Amino acid sequence: MGANTALEDVQLLSDILNKTPNLSEAVQDFTKQRAGDAKALVNISRGIDRPGKLGTLQFILPLILDSIFHKLAPKIFGENIFGMFKKEGITFVEIQRKKRLDRMMQATVILSGMSLFGVGVRTLIKSLARLLGVKDIVVGASLVALLGVVAAVKKVSPGTGSNPDPMKHPSYTLGGQKAYSQKEGKTTVDGVTLR
Repeated sequence: MGANTALEDVQLLSDILNKTPNLSEAVQDFTKQRAGDAKALVNISRGIDRPGKLGTLQFILPLILDSIFHKLAPKIFGENIFGMFKKEGITFVEIQRKKRLDRMMQATVILSGMSLFGVGVRTLIKSLARLLGVKDIVVGASLVALLGVVAAVKKVSPGTGSNPDPMKHPSYTLGGQKAYSQKEGKTTVDGVTLR
């Protein structure tokens, strides 16, 4: 990116020097035309290169959000920063402006969604409390406890259910008797060895 920017600088400076023979005026014109992009590029680059875990999060999270929002509404949300760099005819100032606008709109959508979810949960709790004739806090605490129990049961119980597929397990019992076993490449079903 730096090399490409340098080549653009050279091309622009060459064009300005061809039009303006006075070197002092040419440098001022060049600075006026490129200063905004240079500053935007430095800011963008620093945002990408932040060190540490927080820096990594600040780099990865916008890429993920940009991918999701651009896929959902490509006419509203821009591509991620690297996709924007590939576009021709867009300046670094315009990229920076677009990404700031995208961040504000993404934050608005996310916060609005969280607010709607919160209002929905609160309405559900109030409705259940009224229906059951108990306080809101009792219903809320019960729902939290229920979610905790469901999460704990999910964590403890096997993922395949209570009746596992015998072909995927080394042994399988039926009524206390070993109905299926597999040892040293031999499969035994109800006492009969299969080949």
